[in-house]
Amino acid sequence: MMATEQEHQASQALDPLTMPLSGVRLIEASAGTGKTYTISTLYLRLLLGQTQDGVPLSVEKILVVTFTKAATQELRDRIRQRICDAHIAFVVGQSEDKILQGLLDNSTAHHEDAERLNNAIRQMDEAAIYTIHGFCQRMLKQNAFESGLLFDSEFITDERELKQQAVKDYWRKHFYTIDASLAEIINGYWSSPLGLLREVDGWLNKPQIRFIPELVDVDIVSQHQKNLQKIVTFKQQWCDAEIDFTELIQQSDIKKNPYNKRNVPNWLSQISSFANSETLDYQLPKCLEKFGQQVLLEKTPKGEAPRHPVFDLIDDLLLENLSLREAILQQALLEVQHLLQEQKKQIATLAPDDLLSQLANALSASHGELLASTIRQRFPVAMIDEFQDTDTLQYQIYQQIYANRADACLLMIGDPKQAIYAFRGADIFTYIGARRELGYDNIYTLGTNYRSSAVMVAGVNALFEFASKPFIYEADIQFSPVGAAADESSAQLRVNKEVQDGLCFSCLLSDDEKAIGKQNYQQFFARHCAAEIFQLLSAAQQGAALIGDRAVEAKDIAVLVRDRNEAKRIKQALLRHHIPSVFISDDSVLQTSEAEDIYVILMACLEARNERIIRSALATSLFGLSAMELDQLNHDEQLWEQLLSEFYQYHLCWQRQGVMAMLRQLLSRRELAAKVLAKIDGERVLTNILHISELLQLASVELHGPQDLMHWFRDARLSTDRASSDEQQMRLESDQNLVRIVTIHRSKGLEYNVVYLPFAAGYREVTSAQYHDEKTGDLLVDMTGQAESVALAEQERLAEDLRLLYVALTRAVHRCVVGVCNIKYAGN
Repeated sequence: MMATEQEHQASQALDPLTMPLSGVRLIEASAGTGKTYTISTLYLRLLLGQTQDGVPLSVEKILVVTFTKAATQELRDRIRQRICDAHIAFVVGQSEDKILQGLLDNSTAHHEDAERLNNAIRQMDEAAIYTIHGFCQRMLKQNAFESGLLFDSEFITDERELKQQAVKDYWRKHFYTIDASLAEIINGYWSSPLGLLREVDGWLNKPQIRFIPELVDVDIVSQHQKNLQKIVTFKQQWCDAEIDFTELIQQSDIKKNPYNKRNVPNWLSQISSFANSETLDYQLPKCLEKFGQQVLLEKTPKGEAPRHPVFDLIDDLLLENLSLREAILQQALLEVQHLLQEQKKQIATLAPDDLLSQLANALSASHGELLASTIRQRFPVAMIDEFQDTDTLQYQIYQQIYANRADACLLMIGDPKQAIYAFRGADIFTYIGARRELGYDNIYTLGTNYRSSAVMVAGVNALFEFASKPFIYEADIQFSPVGAAADESSAQLRVNKEVQDGLCFSCLLSDDEKAIGKQNYQQFFARHCAAEIFQLLSAAQQGAALIGDRAVEAKDIAVLVRDRNEAKRIKQALLRHHIPSVFISDDSVLQTSEAEDIYVILMACLEARNERIIRSALATSLFGLSAMELDQLNHDEQLWEQLLSEFYQYHLCWQRQGVMAMLRQLLSRRELAAKVLAKIDGERVLTNILHISELLQLASVELHGPQDLMHWFRDARLSTDRASSDEQQMRLESDQNLVRIVTIHRSKGLEYNVVYLPFAAGYREVTSAQYHDEKTGDLLVDMTGQAESVALAEQERLAEDLRLLYVALTRAVHRCVVGVCNIKYAGN
């Protein structure tokens, strides 16, 4: 039953000692309100049997699901530590921790409960704390008969090669036998199968996707001929019109600017040349639109407009959708999805998303209830961490197992205001749908911020309370002000003995109040941010900038950015003040400029007789040769021969000792490490180079020779998957006392004493009309780009940007400085 708007707007404060641990319940935990602490408290209650049925559970019976392996390890460690603290409290018989004391007060058998906690500590390595994919994989394997999983299925995490093979099979089947004119049209859309894959890749794992209009049943070859015939028909009608169009237009009352005696004959000549040419493609002269009947009427505000049936035909032709691209994309998506699944069946392989779909399908099958019952008996209680990042299929699994079951409990913990991972498949509309299904009695909130200072909490509260719809979807994602655990007597940020405001805005206004260009905006605030950090650290050196009783340090400061380009601007601005910094992001190191350089260098080492490729390698920024040095190679034959010999030695080293040994030899022989470190961003670059060499060495162990490795390296660099694996994520180049430059996505869950958000007003305009159906949660792709669809896509973009802003602001403990202005974008 759907909850009323009034119900799904409301919630109640959570008391972790009394909240019923039964049924399906949602806990909304705002930033800094102790989500993990709450999870561990509920975990303790389950271990101690302080629930409605009074039955203690072992760690193997309590399922905890989160989204990354790193998060599972952190949860395991935090829960283990909490159990240890509780064990000590039960042995001693008291605790200064109010929650632990509450558990003691609710216990009638301290000795037995202490023993239960001690057993739980011993068994924590067996605790059921998994990622969603890890959980599904275990359930499928442990219930192979019920789930229908093949016993010898291989699990893979990288589907790139299978996707490429599937799209190549599609391309071969449909495009190898077409005529030259259609082949030319296709080549204009995508020069290769990989180009087509890049467009459909983001949709391949989305089961609920609908296109507007739906063109799956269009016959591509037939439609191509129809398109050509429409153009041929127009050309014939134009040529058959026995009339002087120039005279017709000049004798009308149309505006002579731009329809003058020079432009009109020129435009008409272009159209006539087009009309008399052979029709091989869908290209229409740009000037054709100037002679559409509607345009001619609009350009004649008074008097008699030029009229002719051919002008009406131009309107009809321009309104026709002559593109085959939309239909091919839809058909390719369905067929590539099918081919991909068939490949996996043939080689008995499963990818991460297959684990989800297989378990969901097994739970929906005729024997699904038996499987669900088996899972519930093993895990009578499940806690889903970061529930705001759950997608439709994942939620379907949880519902099939736990919904409407009196013998089980499903606790969903998350914060919709921090749902910022849409690019990884997270779906805020799944969260909204789940919330709407629950009534007031089943939704709880955490209302105290334990991270930030009182002034910082007050600033964030004031900002989001000011707006009537701070997160757009106001009925489902609300902002409720939180209290601050810290009081005025706790450590505060003081500069020259004055307590600093928590939330501060730096505004850039132009003299004429017009919008400011993006480049000027970023340049100004990068310098402004660096100058403020310099002033703060300078004051700290003089003992005038303190956090409590200690001086502010560089590592207390974080600058939050959206991407690597913003990070580079900040890093360079800081270096002008001689302030060292470190960049932390979730980006894949294989998609950096260093990876591009290393790829070119490896190609030169692989083909050590190819002088053209060797010259390309020498021109990379990694080699760092000047234009004069490169030119010298063209005139010094002996030096060039030495270089050819050097690259051949690298070739031999690669074959004999491996790719890492070869790259290390190159770094040493060319003294590249010293040269790189001398550059502005040298430490970052060298860290990336060494990291890439390690990844290449690891990959080479599973591949057959240098050629295969280069294919793997090329595909990894071109991958459209933004969520890189843990191994590929860029490493921290230093752990010294440096200013942190962090992407907002990477900063989630972390805290910094002082935060700068210099580019808060920046955003990325939507490039396609993709949005969600709020009722069904389906992804809708409007391939016609209607204004209404673009507006809905922009609304979703704005909603996520607002959630990104919330995440960024709530990283600060004491102070957050935000740079804003009216930015000029294409649509401004």
